[in-house]
Amino acid sequence: MSIRSRNFLSFGIIFLLFLIFGTIQIVNLTSQVKQLEEIKEKTLQSALLADQLKLSVVQVQQYLSDISATRAQDGFDDGFKLAEAHSKLFYRDLEKLKELHPTEAKELDAIKLSFDSYYEMGQKMANQYIQAGTEKGNEIMPLFDKNSLDINRKVDDYQKKYLSSINQSLQDIHDLMNKNKMVIGILGGIIFVLAIMISVFLSRSIIVPLRKLMDATETIAQGDLRQPITIRSKDEIGTLAGSFEEMRTKLVDLIHQIKLTSEHLTASSEELTAGAESTAQTTDQIANSIQEVAQGTDQQLLASQTSSQTVAEISSGINQVAASVQFVAELGSNAQSHASIGNEIVHKTLEHMNLISNKVNNVSDVIGKLGEKSKEIEQIISLITQISDQTNLLALNAAIEAARAGEHGKGFSVVAEEVRKLAEQSSNAAGQVQQLIEQVQKETDNAIKSVSEGTTAVNGGISLGKQTGDAFEGITKIIQDLSAHSKETIIAVERVNKSGVEIVEMMNSIVNTTSVSALNAQNVSAAAEEQTAAMQEITATARSLSFTAIKLQEMVSQFKF
Repeated sequence: MSIRSRNFLSFGIIFLLFLIFGTIQIVNLTSQVKQLEEIKEKTLQSALLADQLKLSVVQVQQYLSDISATRAQDGFDDGFKLAEAHSKLFYRDLEKLKELHPTEAKELDAIKLSFDSYYEMGQKMANQYIQAGTEKGNEIMPLFDKNSLDINRKVDDYQKKYLSSINQSLQDIHDLMNKNKMVIGILGGIIFVLAIMISVFLSRSIIVPLRKLMDATETIAQGDLRQPITIRSKDEIGTLAGSFEEMRTKLVDLIHQIKLTSEHLTASSEELTAGAESTAQTTDQIANSIQEVAQGTDQQLLASQTSSQTVAEISSGINQVAASVQFVAELGSNAQSHASIGNEIVHKTLEHMNLISNKVNNVSDVIGKLGEKSKEIEQIISLITQISDQTNLLALNAAIEAARAGEHGKGFSVVAEEVRKLAEQSSNAAGQVQQLIEQVQKETDNAIKSVSEGTTAVNGGISLGKQTGDAFEGITKIIQDLSAHSKETIIAVERVNKSGVEIVEMMNSIVNTTSVSALNAQNVSAAAEEQTAAMQEITATARSLSFTAIKLQEMVSQFKF
């Protein structure tokens, strides 16, 4: 797998985990907001309306009981009007409940029928007290008390149902927030550990082989070609290492060939020098040994031609080495380009991680709004508590009125006591809901803290990304060093190539000179002086060739293979 593909895959996994993390948080928070909206818009409104129904029932009973006790005397004759007004409030609130809960129409109709019977019996009882006296009124009071207990029981059951629904919804929100904290902790830990593992993996998979390759190139630059380059990674670095190993192998073969050729050239030049000196010494006797001189000249010409051909082959091999080194330099440039692309990918990954950080901050804002919704519910619960206190006060007034009525108000006293108990129950329920709201607010604060920790984890991931970017910059520096070593090798090969060209020129000169000597040998008797000069030139050229061959051997000896 290439370096670019590994970078895309590694940082893609981290980005995907962050995306899943953010999606889970948004879904859970959306669910919590919907539950709170349901409590505010429907469940809590239903509980408040049920409490108003309860209050209307108590008020109707209170005013009918008052007018029964006072016998509608002047100044105390408004009980029927007030009771009627609260009965209308009862019917109005009942219709609102039907609009909120159409599926509960049957249950609400049953409550309405009970209230109709209760209200009708209360009016009948009050009229009997006013028109027929206490005895007739007392006969109907048990029936009115029975209807009162029935309507109060039904309204209480309906109210308790929605209070229980509120408690259950708040408990569900509490459980969901605990689950969110656990998910945040687990996912945050996984993402953090995975980011560290990926960073370590990428660093080791790139820097370690690059260091090995750099050590190998330094060894080659120092002239030691004995150590093979054994990097087997299947990426751009592995390709570059393979090219360097191919270059090293060709250099070994070429330098070995140059060494053999230079040794042969040295021996040939020594033979040529010895032959030229011998020819010069026997110039005076050349007439007697013209045939031997001709043969020697032919051998020299053949040796010179062979040496010239060998040196030409060496020059061609040096050109091949120069091409291989140039190819390796181009590979180093390509590797530097890929490293730059990897650095760009790291920067883009940092931009995505900054985007994820912004998303986590948005989640924190949503949780803050959730806390504000909880405070609104807390205000509504305070309103319920106030209503319960008012109901308790009304129950106290009813008890006072029942005490004033004496024996005839005993039934009202029992009802007032029941109303007081119900008011206390409503107050206690409101207190329990208040405690749950405080727990929700506390869990909301904890969620904000968890989101803050998630933000810290994201920032840690961004820091790791920056470290990876620094590692890529180090990789680019290493590749630049490799390119520099390649350029030094190119310069050395060009220097050797230049020496080879000089040798070829010298060999061509020797061949030309030897050809002239062979031609002059046929006319040696007439041109003895010219032959002597030619032999001296051949001797000087042979010595120069020997010196050049020795210099070439010294240059080759710098390499170890």
